[in-house]
Parts: sequence; structure tokens; C-alpha cells
Amino acid sequence: MGIFRGVAVCLLVASGVAWGETSRHGTAILWINDAQEIVIAADSKVIPSTSVVRGDGTVVPIARAATYDACKLRAMGRTVVGVAGTVGVSGITSVLDLDMKEIARAQSREELVAGIAAWLKRVEKPYEQAIEDDPKGFAESNQRNRNGVFLQATFVLFDWKGELLHYTSEASYAPGVGIRVHTNAVEGEGFGGVGEMKPLQTGSDGRVKTEINTLLLSAKTTEERTAALKKTIGSIAAGSEAVGGHVDVVQVTKDGIVPVDVKAGCARYFVGR
Repeated sequence: MGIFRGVAVCLLVASGVAWGETSRHGTAILWINDAQEIVIAADSKVIPSTSVVRGDGTVVPIARAATYDACKLRAMGRTVVGVAGTVGVSGITSVLDLDMKEIARAQSREELVAGIAAWLKRVEKPYEQAIEDDPKGFAESNQRNRNGVFLQATFVLFDWKGELLHYTSEASYAPGVGIRVHTNAVEGEGFGGVGEMKPLQTGSDGRVKTEINTLLLSAKTTEERTAALKKTIGSIAAGSEAVGGHVDVVQVTKDGIVPVDVKAGCARYFVGR
């Protein structure tokens, strides 16, 4: 995991787990934030798996279907939720389909944090079951995922006071320790992201490329930020087969959630927001 700070920049890196899966979201979610607005963008690409794991641990090859687009940003009440690193485990297509009623009802900092915790508790169950069903496969997958991270999420809430509240969470698994969750506030002005960010980095030190840093920080209007985020996710897609498809863009202000550019199939997640 790489974390960038300086101009309130927080860029997290993780890859999707690969055991017992029915699909893999490579996923790149980026945002630019200041006191007036947060503009969030996400790619759409999902890569179906080439195999599934039976309950006895047997790996069964399957024909890989064509890639398809998914809605990786959704409005839950007053909150926009974006998740990276998710897979279909134990019959769940995406953890975005798990119940988020507490997040949807959140209207304050405290309620949002409590809602995130309640949702992540539900996320633990299918992963714990997957570990129990295929401990060997999970151990191999865990070695491939830096720090054992299997999920990252970002949550932006405009509360009843007109504040913009932004949090990121990540879940990781360590043998002998179990599943751990860390939730952190994103504050100040700048940009950040979760998911597949390696194509933006200069090397092992985790620093973001100068041209990307300049592009994102120089964007000042919603239109400029939308264009900058789309271009940056395009750069990620050029360096990662797991990222691609239409880039959905959503704006969150103190007045509400506005889908700036989302594909037709995802518009229903923002109706009435």
C-alpha cells in the first residue's frame, strides 16, 4: 500500500483477491476534493474469472466470458460509496450488493462511521467462509496481495449541517490475526484514490508521477476536474488490463449528489439524490 500526503493526498493501492471468485474488479477510483466539492470517478471494467473453487478446494477451470461494465459508484442516501478489490465470493456478486441501510440513513459523521463499521462486518462473513472453504487457495492469494488487503472503499457524505465528510476504509487478512479493518478521514484539499494505482507511481517509493500530480491539482472547476480524472483513469487503464470501460463521474457538494457523467445503466443509483 502506498500513501501520498502533502496536499491532503491519500492514494491507496490494492489488488483484487483471486480465490473462489466469479468475477474480479480491477477498479480505479479517484477523487479531487476541496471545501466546496468532491468529484469522484471510477472505471467500469469487470473481468470474469478463469476458474472457480469448489467447497472441497478443487479448482475448476471455466471459459472466461467477455469483460463487462459494472456500476462501481453508488449513492446510498446522502453518501456516495465506491469499492475496489471486491470479488464474487460464496455467491455474492459484489459487496456493493450487501445491505448498506446504516450508510443510507447516515446524516452525521458519527452515523457514517457507525454505518461503515456495520457494513464491513457483513463483508467479513463471505470472506471468512471463503477462507474456511479454501485455506490453501486463500493463503496463495494473500501472498499476492500486499499487506493482505482485499478490499478498499471510499465514502463521501453531505450531512444535515451541509458538511462534506469523506472516509476511506480498507480490510486486510493476516494469518493468526484474522480480518482487520482501518477507517480514516480524508481532510483538506487535494486528490486521492483507491484500487489499481500502480501505473501512476514512479517506483517502489510510491510517489505519484509529476505530470499526474500537476494535472489533478491544477484542475479547479467541476469540468476541469472531470476531464482530469477521466484522463488519469485512462492512463491507469493503459497500464492495467483490469481497468477500463466507461469512466463514471459523480459530484458531491453541500447541496447533494450530482451524477456528472454516468452510463445509462448506472443512472438508477443516483435518482432522487
